[in-house]
Amino acid sequence: MAEEANVLRGEDALELARQGKEAWNEWAMEHDGWKVSFANAEIKAWRDGRISFAYFYFPGEADFSGTTFRNFATFDRTEFGGPVNFSNSTFLGQAIFNHTKVPVGVDFRDSIFHKRTIFREINFYHVVFTKTLFESEVLFRDVEFRSGAEFTNATFKREANFDSAQFFALAKFRVVTFEHVADFRHAVFSSEADFRSSKFLHALELDKATFGQTPNFQSTKIDHHVSMDDIRVKFSSKKIWKFWDRAAEPWDAPKYRRLKEMAALAQDHYQEQKFFAYELKAMRGTRVKGISLIPNLLYETFSDFGRSLTRPTYGLSGVLFGFALLHTCLAYKSKNILELTSDTLTGWVKLKLESLSYVWDLFLSSLLYSATNILPFIGGSGSAKKEMAKKLFGKSIPEYIHWLNMTEGLFALIFIFLFGLALRNRFRI
Repeated sequence: MAEEANVLRGEDALELARQGKEAWNEWAMEHDGWKVSFANAEIKAWRDGRISFAYFYFPGEADFSGTTFRNFATFDRTEFGGPVNFSNSTFLGQAIFNHTKVPVGVDFRDSIFHKRTIFREINFYHVVFTKTLFESEVLFRDVEFRSGAEFTNATFKREANFDSAQFFALAKFRVVTFEHVADFRHAVFSSEADFRSSKFLHALELDKATFGQTPNFQSTKIDHHVSMDDIRVKFSSKKIWKFWDRAAEPWDAPKYRRLKEMAALAQDHYQEQKFFAYELKAMRGTRVKGISLIPNLLYETFSDFGRSLTRPTYGLSGVLFGFALLHTCLAYKSKNILELTSDTLTGWVKLKLESLSYVWDLFLSSLLYSATNILPFIGGSGSAKKEMAKKLFGKSIPEYIHWLNMTEGLFALIFIFLFGLALRNRFRI
């Protein structure tokens, strides 16, 4: 098979690299688009005059597949002009990729990093770490993954630090094993985050992480503590009847259910309630539809899924004043009072004031009567109810008043229950 043209490879590439960045970059500027291949090479940094790729410019594709870095490997501020292939590479010493510029894809699949590895302030446009093994600590701090990051079947033996990393496209962490701390604090996932079937054998830290779509942690194994303080998960929604939301995707409900379980494991009741609410909303139109949708919508409207103290308070106040106003109207009608007239303005005003005073007195009595229906278990409410009923309706109380009382009591019971539920959810241990 004929060799590729315009390729610097093997010993020629190593010899030029030994001469340092000035000689290398001078050659690179004169050979635009050339491929550089260190495939299957052994780079013995200390013995070979400490080959460092810091500040190197690669004019085209760079091939490090199968390369063994015997000692320190540094790509500090290295600039690549084409795709980079590190597949099946072995890094026996510390590896540093700091401010490295990679305008296209990078492939680290099946590579092994034996010592501490640092990726810092890099823009990856597509990177693959499939089946990569990290034997020591690895840092992806402040790294931007622009066009997808794939870590499928990767293994992290020590801490994996993704603090403040940003994922602008699919972040695929399927079947990944984290044997030590997995740190995703302050990380931003603008698109899908897929952690299905991964194993977290140590602490998982998601504090202040942001997810633009519902992350998928289904079938994950979590052996230690999960930290989810101030985690942000956007609820992608569509409208139902212009007032209520449902999930944009029908398969989001199981994702929220798993997040709820993780929050329960973390003893984070606030996040647990939030994901429970998202789960119920995500079930609309799939498992919850038709007439069974009505309780779901009412539960949100009047209690925000058991999270709001304000909504049931407003509801209970509405019952109190609404039925008080209704009782006032019924009592006024039952008195059969005829409107009086007067030939003088002064007399007319006096009659109107007396009428308003009488109605106001009826309303205050009705308000107390309504309160006794809402809070029948309060001491003195029984005798107060009988007294106000006699004042409003006389000795003979119409039958429909009893039906109204039971209706008011039922509504009040519902709102009192929702208020108590919110208290319990807010202050439970």
